[in-house]
This record gives sequence, C-alpha cells and structure tokens, in this order.
Amino acid sequence: MFDVCHLGAVRSPSVLPGMVRRGRGLVVQVASAAALRAFPGIAAYGAAKHALLGWSAAAALELRGTGAAVASIRPYDGEGAMLERAAEGMARDLAIPVDEARRRFAARNPGGALVRPEAVGEVALALFDQARLDPDAASGRVVVLDGGPPRPPDPKIDRTAPVLP
Repeated sequence: MFDVCHLGAVRSPSVLPGMVRRGRGLVVQVASAAALRAFPGIAAYGAAKHALLGWSAAAALELRGTGAAVASIRPYDGEGAMLERAAEGMARDLAIPVDEARRRFAARNPGGALVRPEAVGEVALALFDQARLDPDAASGRVVVLDGGPPRPPDPKIDRTAPVLP
C-alpha cells in the first residue's frame, strides 16, 4: 500500500528539476481525504496518504520562489469503481441494498454527496490557472472535495473520525 499510494506518487514528480530550470510548472497530487482524517478499516491506505500530504507540503515549501509548485486535491468518497466495490461490500456485510450503502457513503462526506470525478478535473484546471499566474500562491494549496463546493481543509470537519449512519 505504501509503495503504491505514497512512493509511487512521490517518485512521479521526477519532472520537478525541469520545472525548476524553466521557472514554471505545477505538480498536482490527487490523493484522498484519508490524508486528513482517519477512516476505519483502511489504516495502511490512510498512513500512505498522510505521508503523501506531508511530502506535498514540504516540497511546496522547498520550491517557493522557483516558479515550480506542488498542490494537492483531497477528495472524500467519490463516484467510481472503488466506491462501487466498497458499497457492495458494505451491502453484503450489513444485509442492506447497494443503493442504501451508496447513500451512507454520501452521507459520510461532509458535503453530503459523493464527489464527482469531473470536480477533481475542474479543481486541477483551476490550480493550473492559478499556478500560471502566481506559482507561489498555488504551491502548498490543499483543496478538499467533499460533495459540496471545493474548500480548504477545515480542522473541525476534516480531523474527526467519521461514523457511518
């Protein structure tokens, strides 16, 4: 889990030296809300995502003033194959319909809905636009997608362990 979810993502920005030489560029780490808060049953995944958030923050500081930047997007539970597998597992374990399991995952998100994959792309494009205008303002940005509007992390929301209804 650590090799894929942390080291794989950290090794991928081998483009950073070229960005620094050119004086521009942005690496956007798309990780997970598991980097911000603990979720039961995914301790190894959460630890890898916490490490990735730490790496992104340190890299952003180290790159200040170079024109290169690192930002991250932290989506909560979102639409897609991973959520479908989790919903099917929950439905089986709790003897509930899969639609009810999906609803429970959506309700666990602070924004009350599943994150749309398109929302991740929209935020990434906005970060690239910002980095083009002001790399230091984009660097170190963490954008949370929780089923509501994009927002910065909020310790009152993002640091508390969720409870499935």
